[in-house]
This record gives sequence, structure tokens and C-alpha cells, in this order.
Amino acid sequence: MSAELPRTAVVVPTLGRRPEFLDRSLRSIRAAGDAYVLMVAPAGYDAEPLREAGLIDRKIDETGTSLAAAINQAFAALPADVEFIAWLGDDDLLRPDALRVTEEFLGTHPRSVAVYGRCDYIDEDDRVLWANRSGPWAAPLLRVGPDLIPQPGSLFRRSSVDQVGEPPAPSPPANSSAQNEGLPLPGS
Repeated sequence: MSAELPRTAVVVPTLGRRPEFLDRSLRSIRAAGDAYVLMVAPAGYDAEPLREAGLIDRKIDETGTSLAAAINQAFAALPADVEFIAWLGDDDLLRPDALRVTEEFLGTHPRSVAVYGRCDYIDEDDRVLWANRSGPWAAPLLRVGPDLIPQPGSLFRRSSVDQVGEPPAPSPPANSSAQNEGLPLPGS
């Protein structure tokens, strides 16, 4: 990572219960480009070894009750100079140079609010189970249908996310785990 603050930040929400996946996820972010990595985790999770290893830049204690609340909390805690934002699950991976490519695109297309790409779904042995190749029709489909944009392959212009505002963080249904809600595509 450069001495200057990167233009891109990646938020990594985690409960810290799957260290083998978390380590791979963080290493994939570093291989994907120059990014400020902000982890949001429970107060009792010791992220200092990850910071010392250069895998994260900062950890904040989660204060919400859902994944969406944790992501929104971390987005709000990012340094003001960050231009592009993403979040990555602790069991997701980015391809090498993925952040460099998407940051370059957003940097040269000032009217674009987000960029997304193909997303391969893999098992623990890195075998591709299937690929999400949503293509250019995924964004217009949001107006009338489901969100088929792959979250791990997405990068957002922060100013556009700020204009839309924080999406509500729904409470999980009684007797269930927190839902995996994602950020809606800004400007759709």
C-alpha cells in the first residue's frame, strides 16, 4: 500500500469465526489493488495480528445488529478522502487486480456511479461451482426485478452512495440469523 491514502476502501464485516477464510479474503483484497481496508467486528475480536501483518488498516467495533448495519457503520467511519467503496464478505475473494481495474474505470468515467463484474462461486477447494455473468442488463433490471448484481464484484462511487443515503438496516426475523442484505445500486 502506498504512503498516501488510497482512493478505494474495502469494508470487511466479520464475526471472526472463520479465520481460514478471513485470511484468504484479506489477502485477495491486497492482491486486487491499493485499498484502505476497514474491518468491522465484535468488540471482543482481536484484529491486531491482522493489522500488524498489513492485511487491514483499521478495525472498528460493531455496534449494530445486522450485516447491513455493520457495513453502513463502517462506510460512515471511512476516511473522508476515500473516493470509491466496496464491501467484501469474510469468505469472499477478489481476483488479482480487480480493484485496480474497477477504480481505473470509475476514475475515467465520472458519470458512472458503480461498476460490477462477473462473480465466480467457488467451494473450499477453489472449484468453480457456477458463475454470475449478469452483464449490462442487471442494472436496468433493478427497476422491475431482482438484484442480480454480484456484490463481491462491485465498486461504488462514494459520493453517489452518500447522495442516496444509508439504506435502512432491517432487523433479522425472530429466531433466525442476520440476513445478508446488500447495498442497493445508487442512482438506479
